[in-house]
Amino acid sequence: MNTAIVTAQFNLQLLKFLAQAMSTTQSNATQRKQAIYWNLLSVISQSQTSATTSVCQEIAKAVELPKEITTPKTSTFKLLQKYPHLQSEFETVFEINDTSDITCTRRALILSKLLMNLSSESSGSSVTAQAFQQWQQDCQQLENALPSSKLEVEDAIEPASIPEDESEVSGIGGSLEPSPKVRPDFDQIQAQIREALKRIEEDLIQRMDVLELLKDDQLANHIEPSMAMIEKLLHLHNRLDPELLQNAKALIKKFVDQLTEALKLHFKQSSSPKIDPRIPPQKVFRNLDVWKTVWKNLTNWDSESQKLYVARLFFRHTVKKSPPKALILVVDQSGSMIEAMVNAVVMASIFAGIPTYRTRLIAFDTRVVDLTSYIRDPFEALLQTRLGGGTDIHQALSVAYQSVEDPANTLIALISDFEEGGSKDRLLGLITAIIESKTKFLPIGAVTTARYPQVNSWFKQKLKALGTPIFSGTPEKLIDELKRSL
Repeated sequence: MNTAIVTAQFNLQLLKFLAQAMSTTQSNATQRKQAIYWNLLSVISQSQTSATTSVCQEIAKAVELPKEITTPKTSTFKLLQKYPHLQSEFETVFEINDTSDITCTRRALILSKLLMNLSSESSGSSVTAQAFQQWQQDCQQLENALPSSKLEVEDAIEPASIPEDESEVSGIGGSLEPSPKVRPDFDQIQAQIREALKRIEEDLIQRMDVLELLKDDQLANHIEPSMAMIEKLLHLHNRLDPELLQNAKALIKKFVDQLTEALKLHFKQSSSPKIDPRIPPQKVFRNLDVWKTVWKNLTNWDSESQKLYVARLFFRHTVKKSPPKALILVVDQSGSMIEAMVNAVVMASIFAGIPTYRTRLIAFDTRVVDLTSYIRDPFEALLQTRLGGGTDIHQALSVAYQSVEDPANTLIALISDFEEGGSKDRLLGLITAIIESKTKFLPIGAVTTARYPQVNSWFKQKLKALGTPIFSGTPEKLIDELKRSL
């Protein structure tokens, strides 16, 4: 999608958020806030004039804020370094405890600053690595300011007083102030803001000279890698000089390690198998059931000595019902499936670390590559991939199916957009044979946090008719689905 459109959507959502969050009764600050918002819109549309800037600088001076808050030339990060006493005010800008004119004006300037800095790099032919790093820092400032939950916002916002005569609140002039009766869905608005930010970030990375970033060791060490950046680096890593390749690998590894830790935590927190009472418990101190031991030995209580004599110790059962399972991940490594590829490789490494799972990882385009030997190191596994090329799903799925030893305890998860380069009917016949063999089959169209997956509509209908609809969702949801299927 065009960056200008994405940016406009982002700005619209955030302006709605600002207007709703700042809904108060009419006050003397209204005209000041309107001037601040007009200045913000002029920055977004790249039509800022000295007149609008001067007006906002006078307003900032009147409420004792620095003039740098009215333009995007100074990043929010640097502004707070220069004026550290403003840090807490930036982080708590949505907490409405004081509705005085000065406080409302200061908050309007702060919110305007947060938005204009994220929009300043949204157009143009190229983006420098330094500008991208600054954009990331400013983006983090907005993340810090956004309330963590809908409840937090609703608790913070005091209901505006509503006159008995509704005509009193209507007027001829326009205003950014929303109706005080309307309470917005803050969770939905924040989700839309974050999705738009991610898409703007992807466009910035596409316009950024990655080689410039990789040449600067210090900048490469401090920049925060994203999925869009990893996609670009994976496309380039086979064509980079050794010096640049080292920084590229470091960025990929940093991202993969962060993703692995996040998904490992979710894996541990999700549902686990039930305890198997048929297996005797290990007689070690950590498994000692103190309460059961005391209860079962109460008959040995000596009233004279006031002591309980323990004739038998009882231990908790800790072994869970979990017969060995086989998970075969078959992943499309074509250019459109890079994010799914990265997430799948990380998930394969997590399942491979569990003794009760036998995990295999297969990547494919027009050739099939068995990455199982790299499965415990997702970083190295990604470096073995060859992104792009055609798609031969049937060949890859045949290799996976031929390796099945115990159909009842095996899951084949196919991650692809199902744009088969060969015969569709032939592939559907193979999938039908897999299902009829009692092997569990999970078709996955996308593993993503933002994009809507584009899946072949023919396969979407056919697989739904077979009772195996194509799954799409976040990596966390896929982990849950894989565990349920196993």
